[in-house]
Amino acid sequence: MRRVRRPLLVAALLAAATAAYAQSLPAEFGWFATLAGSCWTGKFPDGATEHTPRYTTQFGRLLRGTATLAATKDGRREVRFEGDSVFAWDGSAMRIAYTIWGSDGSLRTLAAHYDGDELVFPVPDRTRPANVAFRSVWRRVDDASFEVRRERPHGDGWNRERTVVYRKAPPVAGVPGN
Repeated sequence: MRRVRRPLLVAALLAAATAAYAQSLPAEFGWFATLAGSCWTGKFPDGATEHTPRYTTQFGRLLRGTATLAATKDGRREVRFEGDSVFAWDGSAMRIAYTIWGSDGSLRTLAAHYDGDELVFPVPDRTRPANVAFRSVWRRVDDASFEVRRERPHGDGWNRERTVVYRKAPPVAGVPGN
């Protein structure tokens, strides 16, 4: 009988665990649920800033995200922001509701919705909440990556500020949800 190599076996077990995480979340989470059980890394266009979110399930119905925003300057990595979020399906409003809080003292409850295959996170203006200050538009690229565009309103459309592609980070032994 042929021996299965350990790295292949570990990769298969991790893929199965990730699928199990996603299956416990409400179907309305769509492809967003498949981020559960993994850590992702996105490098900003400046080449120095890196955003690292980790997603896990909570109570089998919620998606929890923990993120770090760091930049490398003069060879030193400096954490600029850390934050957490909890996402839930709001069936009465037919959207994903979430609460996000961070190391800067921020706390907001917002909502996201699908527009086709893209997940849209509009962020209201703090001084004029009826207006969208900006939005993040998430699109799944493949099993190992997704893209996030940050856009600002411009006339009847949107101006793209930046695009960041997130890639699944290799798992780290002993660290859950990475």
